[in-house]
Amino acid sequence: MPEPVTVFVSRTAKPGKEAELEQWLREVRDASSKFPGFVTSRAIETEDGNTPGEFEVVFTFDSAENFSAWCQSAEKKALYARVGDLVTEQKIRKVGGLEPWLNLPSPNLSPPPKWKMFVLAFLGVYPTLNLVFFFMMPFVRELPMWLRLLCTVPVISGLMTFAVMPLLSRLFHRWLYPKD
Repeated sequence: MPEPVTVFVSRTAKPGKEAELEQWLREVRDASSKFPGFVTSRAIETEDGNTPGEFEVVFTFDSAENFSAWCQSAEKKALYARVGDLVTEQKIRKVGGLEPWLNLPSPNLSPPPKWKMFVLAFLGVYPTLNLVFFFMMPFVRELPMWLRLLCTVPVISGLMTFAVMPLLSRLFHRWLYPKD
């Protein structure tokens, strides 16, 4: 099964070009969403708030092959030929697998080996799953299994994404990135 590819892009608009950059980003999203394997695209905010004129976008394709097809397309090349006139700075980082859950200390740092990400995910998922089931089961016990899962999976996913994995990536930083 192919591994999804997630790309984080940060661009800083030239002064006075913010509205044009926002329009360009909408055009990129519309064009990329029509390609096979496109999963999602969304704007995000940095933890400390965006720098004025800074635009951050995360988009995901279902496989490296489909992402590559988008990257090599005439549509993308035509759109990206225009971005240089709109931005002062651009940073792009491609990640795969569970790596988006980890806080990489530097965009130039390689992600940890997959076996370490597996161990870290297990250390996060197992206790989170047990705690959520322990506390939610009295409320969802009588529901059909599909509805029980519909209630618990978003809670587990949210906890893993916003609390558990960021905490574990900080606690296990030296183990994950021994050369850092």
